[in-house]
Amino acid sequence: MDVVIGIVKSELGVIFMKRADGTPTFPSGKVEAGENHQEALLREIEEETDVKAKITEKLGSSNKEDVKLHFFACTTSSAEANKLKLTEPEKFSSVEWLSPKEIIQAAKERLSPCVKEYLLEQ
Repeated sequence: MDVVIGIVKSELGVIFMKRADGTPTFPSGKVEAGENHQEALLREIEEETDVKAKITEKLGSSNKEDVKLHFFACTTSSAEANKLKLTEPEKFSSVEWLSPKEIIQAAKERLSPCVKEYLLEQ
């Protein structure tokens, strides 16, 4: 199974979410039949945050058991950034803009090396 994960940045910071169980995360989801990775990611970002984003680059991939994770850097406009909201409260307890430094501190060892490297460059 393929899962796509978006590191979405704007002038307000980077979108950072917490699952209902408190696990830190970014907008993400499974690639559905008939979708490519990019289509799936843009759909998931909008479904989970109400923000329309653009993919700027693929950061990397990793395997976790039978799941292949694909990480992408994304951007959004300031008008879209202001739309950020928690659209799936049954799945997530929070969604907010944080600085890369705040995310690195909050996520600790949970960050993929390619995501941590990307955040350190921002």
